[in-house]
Amino acid sequence: MPTAELQPVLASVVIPAYNCSDCIVEALNSALEQTFSEFEVIVVNDGSPDTPQLEQALEPYRERIRYIKQENQGPSGARNTGILAARGKYVAFLDSDDLWRPGHLARQIALLEANSCLGLVYADAMLTVNGVPVRTYFEDCPQSHPVTFESLVKEECSVITSATVARRDALVQAGLFDGQFRRCEDFDLWTRIVHCGFQVDYVREVQIVHRSRNGLSSDAESMKRSLAAVYKKMSQLPVSEIQKDLILARQARAEAELQLELCRKSLLAGDHVQARATAEAALRVLDNWRLRLAVVALRVAPLPFAAGYRAYARILARRRRARLERLRKFEWQQLGVHGK
Repeated sequence: MPTAELQPVLASVVIPAYNCSDCIVEALNSALEQTFSEFEVIVVNDGSPDTPQLEQALEPYRERIRYIKQENQGPSGARNTGILAARGKYVAFLDSDDLWRPGHLARQIALLEANSCLGLVYADAMLTVNGVPVRTYFEDCPQSHPVTFESLVKEECSVITSATVARRDALVQAGLFDGQFRRCEDFDLWTRIVHCGFQVDYVREVQIVHRSRNGLSSDAESMKRSLAAVYKKMSQLPVSEIQKDLILARQARAEAELQLELCRKSLLAGDHVQARATAEAALRVLDNWRLRLAVVALRVAPLPFAAGYRAYARILARRRRARLERLRKFEWQQLGVHGK
């Protein structure tokens, strides 16, 4: 690959870096070993507390990347810095704890080049936990076709950021990532891109390996809180009455699911009074027999129910650990990536 200064650029790869000195080299290698060659790599150090170790890890790559250091602005601010600095017509996002298969850029850019109406394309990803492949993203989140504003709002289509390649002008026209969000900021931007009139499409091939490292997206409560906030912001867009009703319904559901998450935490903490309050709040939106039964149990027998839930949670945790051990035998070579 040519040096960052001399290479012809059709695409810019943006990698936000924060507390990732232990894994960014593998992400970089998966980008630099793409079969597609007309791209640059921009690493944005977002005020990382491990900056000395990060810069040491990046030192062998400094002639092949563009390195930007800034005060911490969160993932939105880091990606926006990369987008604004990008020289490419297209921008591809790669988080520092993820990996690309070698043909990812070539495949996605070919789709964008073939259809000038496309503003964004994405692909499937293999999700891993502690280095163990668990399932694909599309298995977790089945996609529907075509991708529309409504299908994104309803989460019938769900985009993983590291699997995304977008037109730079689409990102800019949509207003870039919103810095007020540190979670679900990508979901907010994708819906605005479609709202601006750009088309979105996807391929079902697994092109990404997503490595869970207990980062921002691992906090279920904060994710659900942010999702509700994104829906609240989305309701202010100039949309039809039908679309606004859909958005408000999804906001109510997100807020109810947040209450359910708070209920789970309260049960695990032994606070059955708070558990009952949050369960009743969730029931007003998510009316199903399991939740109704839980509310009744919290009213008439809160201590036994809370103890039973904690035992159930321990059983689930053991089952997850056992499943990871079974999956640990998976051959990494099947993923077609370099590094684990």
